[in-house]
Amino acid sequence: MSAVAPAPTTAVPAADEYGTHYAGYVSRVPPGDIIAQLERQISATVALLKPLDATGARYRYAPGKWSVIEIVGHLADAERIFAYRALRFARGDQSSLPGFDENTYVPAAECERRALADVLAEFQSVRAATVTLFKGLPDVAWTRSGIASGNRLSVRAAARVISGHELHHAEVLRTRYGLGSAQ
Repeated sequence: MSAVAPAPTTAVPAADEYGTHYAGYVSRVPPGDIIAQLERQISATVALLKPLDATGARYRYAPGKWSVIEIVGHLADAERIFAYRALRFARGDQSSLPGFDENTYVPAAECERRALADVLAEFQSVRAATVTLFKGLPDVAWTRSGIASGNRLSVRAAARVISGHELHHAEVLRTRYGLGSAQ
C-alpha cells in the first residue's frame, strides 16, 4: 500500500525551502492546514489589540523600539511582501526578488498618525487577501519556489513564514508590551 501524500496546505516545508533566518518563524507554526491557521490567528491577534486606546497603541516598552501600532503596520507590510513573493513563485516566475528593510518601512509608514482601528482593519484586509490567494492555488503551486532576499523560498514556506512572523510578534506584544494580561 502506498503512502498518501499530505495535502499541500498541511505539508511542512523542508529546511532548504527557506532561508535560515526564517527557521524560527516556520518552527512556531503548529502542524495542520496553514490556511486554517492563518484564518484563526488573525482573530486572536485582533482580539489581543482591540482593547487598546490611543495611548496604549503608541506604547513602546523601551526607547527606540516600535510602538504597538507600528508593529501592526509592520505585520501588514511584511505579509504583503511575503504574499507577493508567494504569488510570483506560485505562477512560475523565476525572477530573483529583493529583500526589504523593515527598519526603513516602519517609520515611512507613519502608522502613529492613524487610529489603531484603521491599521487593524488594514491588517485584516491584507490577511483576507492572503488567505484568498492561498485558497486559490493549484496543488502543484505549493512546492514551487524562487529566490527572495538571496535565499530559496517555496510557496508553502512563505505561507508558514507569514504565520510564524505574526505568532512571533504576538508573543512579543504579550511578553514585552504586557498585552493580554490584566490591563
